[in-house]
Amino acid sequence: MLICNGRLNQDKDDNYTYVKITGGSVVDFYLLHPDDFKYFTNFEVCPPTDISDHCALTICLQTYHSTTKSHEENTNQ
Repeated sequence: MLICNGRLNQDKDDNYTYVKITGGSVVDFYLLHPDDFKYFTNFEVCPPTDISDHCALTICLQTYHSTTKSHEENTNQ
């Protein structure tokens, strides 16, 4: 498993995921299987809110969708 925090784009600075008046730390992280890392395009630690001491994590994964013509479509041309 690979830890996504600090690897791409908006989290290159290794932002804290837990923020308290006494300090911050990275205690929340996203794990990704090495085979799926090629689909990983972005990781972001969202800004702190009043709702929780923990920051939300946002990831973006690229998907691939291929379309193929059915046998019937190929023979009707």
